[in-house]
Amino acid sequence: MGNRILGVVVCLALVLGCSQLPLLSRKPGETMMTFPEPVAKEYRCAKRRLPFFEVEKNELTPHRARPGNRLDHSLVYVMCPSRISEVISGKLYTRIHFKGKTVHTDVKDQDLQPGRWLITSFIKLPIQADPGIYALEARFESPRGRFNVHSDFLVEPGRR
Repeated sequence: MGNRILGVVVCLALVLGCSQLPLLSRKPGETMMTFPEPVAKEYRCAKRRLPFFEVEKNELTPHRARPGNRLDHSLVYVMCPSRISEVISGKLYTRIHFKGKTVHTDVKDQDLQPGRWLITSFIKLPIQADPGIYALEARFESPRGRFNVHSDFLVEPGRR
């Protein structure tokens, strides 16, 4: 009986541990999640004004962090082009705001590509970050369109 319980505990630990592997193995950059054709069908792009793009998911983890910790930002978007294999070129601004002021800005050239894509980025909080509520803003700007999404997070007091 004792071996059975131990076996169940070990199996649960393995299952719970493995469920975290995708988070640990994520790398910064872009990953295609769905090819353009299924996205075009799902969003009925043939009946839309093109190009069309939309943010499906904007996620920041953890929601509570301490100075010096890393934040993981995930952005999932879909895009239907007006021409086969077209991309929408623009700038992706990632800003962190605290007490109404911008305290961090990162700008990169970004091509929105046809289909469903995941953009992953990591942000390390400065060791001297003040405790309080912060907001991460991700803004894409292009002559063809724009989006702007936010996520709030809490910086807890650091251990001294």
